[in-house]
Amino acid sequence: MEEEIILTGKYKEFECDEHYLLKGASEEEVSFILSNLSKKIEHFSYEYSGIEISKIEKYVIGLIGNTNGISTVINILSKIKPGELKDNLLLGCKGNKELIPVAESYFIHLLLTKCKVDFKISGTCKTKPIKEKQDGRIAFVGNYKGWMSIKKLKIENTTKEYEVSGIISSINHTIVNKMFEFAGVEDEPSVEKIIKGKRKGLVALAEALKEINEKDAKKQAYLVCKVCEKLGYTPYSTPHMLVKAHPDIKPPKPKGRMKK
Repeated sequence: MEEEIILTGKYKEFECDEHYLLKGASEEEVSFILSNLSKKIEHFSYEYSGIEISKIEKYVIGLIGNTNGISTVINILSKIKPGELKDNLLLGCKGNKELIPVAESYFIHLLLTKCKVDFKISGTCKTKPIKEKQDGRIAFVGNYKGWMSIKKLKIENTTKEYEVSGIISSINHTIVNKMFEFAGVEDEPSVEKIIKGKRKGLVALAEALKEINEKDAKKQAYLVCKVCEKLGYTPYSTPHMLVKAHPDIKPPKPKGRMKK
């Protein structure tokens, strides 16, 4: 099979028709492609999940003010009271507690994004996509250097929004982790060292982020992403966040140790 990445599909405002031919592409280039695809599709996995994203956005923007950077994130996380966060996330969940994992993910995703703290690889793609024909499905194909991934969902009149969120989140989960792998920055021991002795909580997360001091921008983004994830605040959409509200979503088993 030809080495390629394909992402295609249409559902309401979501639309993608990109096909990348990877012959001769470096692993770094593939990581850039995956990162750009993630940034393009991820918003829709939150939008169709069942949360009211505008309320969470209003809350986060109010917290940030006119500052940015990781120091701003640390300061905000250190000062938020757990009850305050829960109340605001519940508003974004329309009172449905089962959607709290989605709201938590969107909260940290938005906080990092608005504060301009990278948690994904950044780079410019030299490889330009060709247009891929849409066929009534949301579909992803990844085939590169022994990696093979195929994900798809047929779109019908009965397809529910959360099912679309599920497939987009599943695609996003795969491409974010492969992005780091192909960028060559995976470092599980460093992540475990930073989170050692810490449990899920905003103050613990703030303390962990203080310990990240990596000069390499790609490695820094990896550590920010995975430290947040390991402490229970995954900053990118995954199917795991949907399981409590929608048990029919079947996510892959997470790697490594997760904090409770």
